[in-house]
Amino acid sequence: MLKRVLAVAAFSLVVAACGEMGVLDGAEDLSDEFIYGGLSTTTTTTIAIVVTEGEVVLASSESANWVNDALPDQASGVEQVVISRTWQRGDGERFVQASRAEIAIALPGILFPAVVPEDVRWITSQLVFDVASATLDADVSAAFGLWADQPYSSDESRRAVLRVGSAAGTTLVEGEIRPELRAEGFVMSWVAGNYRYELFCPTPLSEAACTSVAESAAPLAAQLP
Repeated sequence: MLKRVLAVAAFSLVVAACGEMGVLDGAEDLSDEFIYGGLSTTTTTTIAIVVTEGEVVLASSESANWVNDALPDQASGVEQVVISRTWQRGDGERFVQASRAEIAIALPGILFPAVVPEDVRWITSQLVFDVASATLDADVSAAFGLWADQPYSSDESRRAVLRVGSAAGTTLVEGEIRPELRAEGFVMSWVAGNYRYELFCPTPLSEAACTSVAESAAPLAAQLP
């Protein structure tokens, strides 16, 4: 279980510049036309979990529609094969839509929150590349968007963004969550294994709820349908 660091730094920075990775620096910023091109989505039963502080209700992330789980011709096999085939599918773009299964293979041991804000209905997922080398970007290797309405329909429908990158060189201490107050909400940063995580929760989600989402992070591979 992750432990929350008590110190909270207050900043008036815009979200695009927050954290060591910069939470919204282009992540999850593609059009819905790219996402919905004939794809279907998967759903499972909602499991409600109530946060003890306040009235915020969280639910199992399995209750959401994982948009990219229905991508055609998904890459499979060993790590490097999946990364290469996903890059080719992206046609040179930095952010490439990818399914949970592809991300779990490309980034072994990656975590994803087991609980999300209760009104999250859609989750989008991307692998992020260094365009010059056609390999995963070390600073941000994967990005997830949590949405209350159709993804990319509006910023107001975005409930959270999770970005994952290499833990190399970080000042974060494994096992602790570092919360930072931003003008637009909270950022929770932590390290687990080889990866560094930044979870942005825009207001009105509370710090307690955002912390609970971060603390629920579990292996993504174990959450596959």
